[in-house]
This record gives sequence, structure tokens and C-alpha cells, in this order.
Amino acid sequence: MRTTSGILHRALCILLCLSLPACAVSRSTVIESGYKLDTIKLCRNYLKDQELIQKHAITEAMETHEIAAVAEKETDEERQYAHVLALQMRVRSLNEASCDQVVDDQNGKIAAGIAVGILAVGAVAAATHNSSNNYAPSPYSGYSNSYAWDQFYGSGESLQWRCRNKTNDQLTSDFNCGGTSRIDTT
Repeated sequence: MRTTSGILHRALCILLCLSLPACAVSRSTVIESGYKLDTIKLCRNYLKDQELIQKHAITEAMETHEIAAVAEKETDEERQYAHVLALQMRVRSLNEASCDQVVDDQNGKIAAGIAVGILAVGAVAAATHNSSNNYAPSPYSGYSNSYAWDQFYGSGESLQWRCRNKTNDQLTSDFNCGGTSRIDTT
């Protein structure tokens, strides 16, 4: 049986893994495989580093083949990165507004996923807590002083809990003790 802290740790790790695709990638990754990058990663890099495109004077007036030529033969990593980034934005017909929309959409999905994950972690923690505190949930809200939990050794010398009718000392359905803490008062 897993502990509450173990379950919470695992759930937090899963949430972290879900959010990792939301990060921008390295310059070298863009240079080496810019055409293979997901649009979301390309957009995250563009929004993070769009000033580099301006810094290296890559304008809308430049032809796509001019940008590609510089990107292919450039040796300065920053300059090459800026040209590859600009080239991929151009060939995919992306711009700042479309990248903002793509990133906002993904951020919304990540936030929703994290919210669901947090709710699930809370539910697991509550279920784990309730299962370990000797509380027996009841499908009805009535309570009778005629029944109480009894703990005794059963077959195989194992401790077990059963509900006992206090008026006749007979075992009865555990349903009758539902909603009460498992404390042996008989």
C-alpha cells in the first residue's frame, strides 16, 4: 500500500512532466532541427528571442531564400539561430499574434491539466487518509446506540473488525455500524 506522501510525490512528478513540453528549446536545437520542431516550441522560442531577429536586421523585406542562405552558412551561433528562427517563422506563415495564440492555448490546457491533477491528488490524499483512520463510511445517516464495533481475533489469528448488536451481543451486518469510528467499546 502506498503512503499519502508517496502518492502525492508521484502525482506532482506527473504534473511536472506534463508541463515540460511547454518550454522553449535551446538555440542549438533550433539550428540543428528547426524544420522538425513543433510549432509550439518554435513559437515559444520566437516569443522569447524575437529581439534577436530585429538585432540581426532580418526584415519582412528580405526574401526567404536570402534568410535561408545566411542561416545555412553563418558561423556565429546567435546570428545563425536568429536566421533559422526567422526562416521557420516565415515558411510556416507564423507571426507574433499567431504565436501568442498558440502559446496561450497550450498554457490554458496545461493550467487545466494541472488543476485536474491537483483535484485528483486531493481526492487520492483524502481517500488514503479516510482508509487509514479506521472510519467506516455509512450509506445512511442514521445512527443507533444499539450497535458498536468489536475487534477480535478471527480465524488464522488475525485481528478483524465486526459490528455487534449490543442488546443481544450477536454479530450483525457491518452496515449497522457504518458512520462510526472503529473503536472497540463492547
